[in-house]
Amino acid sequence: MIHASSSAKYFTQSVILFSKMQFEESIRPNEITIVSLLPACSFFSSLRKGQSIHAYVIRSGFDSNIIVNSALITMYSRCGNADAAFMLFNNMEEKNVFVWTTMIEGFSINGNFELALKLFKEMQEVGLKPNSFTLIVVLSACSHGGLIEEGLMIFDTMKERFHIDPGTKHYACVVDMLSRGGKLNEAENFIEKMELPLTGSILGSLLGACRVHRNVKLGEKLAVKLFQLEPYNEINYVVLSNIYASVGRWDDVGRVRRLMAVKGLSKSSGCSWVEIKEKVYVFGAHDQSHSESESIYQKIAELNYMIVKEGYVPSTQYVLHDVDDDDKKRLLSSHSERLAIAFGLLKAPPNVPIRIMKNLRVCVDCHDAIKLISKVVDRDFIIRDTRRFHHFSQGSCSCGGYW
Repeated sequence: MIHASSSAKYFTQSVILFSKMQFEESIRPNEITIVSLLPACSFFSSLRKGQSIHAYVIRSGFDSNIIVNSALITMYSRCGNADAAFMLFNNMEEKNVFVWTTMIEGFSINGNFELALKLFKEMQEVGLKPNSFTLIVVLSACSHGGLIEEGLMIFDTMKERFHIDPGTKHYACVVDMLSRGGKLNEAENFIEKMELPLTGSILGSLLGACRVHRNVKLGEKLAVKLFQLEPYNEINYVVLSNIYASVGRWDDVGRVRRLMAVKGLSKSSGCSWVEIKEKVYVFGAHDQSHSESESIYQKIAELNYMIVKEGYVPSTQYVLHDVDDDDKKRLLSSHSERLAIAFGLLKAPPNVPIRIMKNLRVCVDCHDAIKLISKVVDRDFIIRDTRRFHHFSQGSCSCGGYW
């Protein structure tokens, strides 16, 4: 049941079941229980809970189990602690391709792209051949790290070097890589030369880049194809709407939203969550439902004052609503991750990094603001969005502004 709950992403339920198993039924967890529970720690970015499970693994003698260790590496990586994951990796006596791939991915999602590629090279040097998933992980690292030349070289030679035919996900990584690098024309040409059928993931990466680079013409062209491929995928409609909003075409924004309404589609609400003393607190954008909402917004006002003195200028062009500048600034400062940060600063012990999870991509303005907040309050923030981790410290981010 714990495994079923985790597989269905009912992570709270899996944790509750684990507690009942131990304390109500007095049943001793085994290796399968541990592997099934760790994804819940990863989802909530609950490093303390993950560490306690790791301690249980050691006490129970499960620490020589390669599957358990691989799951622990994933847990540490997805809690934003790649150093702990790498320490565990180095201490393992037996490592297979899956373990190496897991650690490469851990480096990648935490912004250590050069280390990911270094580990990929070392893996081959010890005589292990990467599999198809390893290459997806490596290509994704090249995409998120802006390592376009390295990524294209790996893709172009994967059949010759590793005897692996590129699949849809490999092609999607290359399109994403070119799109993130602003090479929209190259990405479009690459798609046109593909021998595999088009998929939403391949076209969707390029559509997202059209939003970033405000390429309306290409965005409209891609949206037409995506609406045919995935008529009920709300993300494609939202991205096209955002492209129109970014250039002030509000009539077209309304047209796309009406089309979504006709199809019964709605935009996912942004939310962020933070764990304080083993309790998870969830915040929506512009949320005022928290019992300490007044203190949270006072903290936000204090932080805004401090970062403006450091040179912060709100990027109001990223507010995709037809409102005046003052309202845009207010909307930016109450994004869900900013609320979670303010609450974390009010409640978390001093000097402890604040870990925040978000169900959508961190916006550019929040990214700039959080960099400055990390400097003015002298606190590290580790934020995981849908794409990767951002490690903020002393006014900089691990992504280097490329994500």
